[in-house]
Amino acid sequence: NYLYSVVDSQMKHNGKIAAFKVDAINSKIELLNMQDCGGLNPAHLEIDKTGSYLVNSNYSDGSLSLFKIKKDGSLGDVKQVLQFKDSSINKSRQEASHIHSSNFSPDNKHLYVHDLGADKIRKFIFNNSNDSLLNQQPIKTKLGSGPRHFTFHPNGLYGYGINELSGKIDLYLYDKGRLNFIEDYQS
Repeated sequence: NYLYSVVDSQMKHNGKIAAFKVDAINSKIELLNMQDCGGLNPAHLEIDKTGSYLVNSNYSDGSLSLFKIKKDGSLGDVKQVLQFKDSSINKSRQEASHIHSSNFSPDNKHLYVHDLGADKIRKFIFNNSNDSLLNQQPIKTKLGSGPRHFTFHPNGLYGYGINELSGKIDLYLYDKGRLNFIEDYQS
């Protein structure tokens, strides 16, 4: 019933997130509202398993924003903006943190954030009782790999990460909030 989109991406000012109501029967779409995303170059949106929260990944300034979705589908004000300062070995592409995407765990208790610039998957405990993300120890990927996107297998036991710079796919075992690296594959 609702659609969410980044707006004002790749600008020198903060981007925005737009919320739309979709009326498929009448082929209509209605803008509900737009909110400042708290960072530069919004690149990816993720909605939690309950449909109550939206997380926005901001690529250019390495930040992440958490929004509460209202009952009417519109977005509330940003609840939390997290900024990351990190780098890795590829100085032309990894001079700073670049948050490319994020994924809620199958049990909706954790959020995994893919930082291409730092060669890390940042891990957070998702606390929906106080609208916040609690930072945990990140998972380090191979240096120069550039983690970009991730997905969990439908069985909830495995996760697959795509690395932009190395071109490899990483396989992880998901176990009680932990991503345990198994191996990587050349794509």
